[in-house]
Amino acid sequence: MDFEMPKSRVYALVDENNRVTRIEGEYTLPNDLSGWVQIDEGYGDKYNLAQTHYLDKPLTTEDGIYRYKYEDGEIVERTEEELEADIQEVQATPSPYEALEAQIIYTALHTGTLLEE
Repeated sequence: MDFEMPKSRVYALVDENNRVTRIEGEYTLPNDLSGWVQIDEGYGDKYNLAQTHYLDKPLTTEDGIYRYKYEDGEIVERTEEELEADIQEVQATPSPYEALEAQIIYTALHTGTLLEE
């Protein structure tokens, strides 16, 4: 009796800009694959443990920017310009704390309750 081992599948989760935000292999596939796209299948750790073996580089840069995108049915590295645009967007977006602080100062200024420093 011949036993054929099934191929392991690799799925990627992409955001609205086609950036790859997660990648999972057969061993760690979520129960619900809604929104995920199957990108490959094969044998071995590359396919079973895709988070650490499938991509040549980490999923994100040192700045926490997603390094890969899903384009024309393939996972490809994003260009330096695309990565830099994301870095600029993150730097321009205030943190929740900064947004709250700005709202408090605005309210205090308009109600005359701003404390002196």
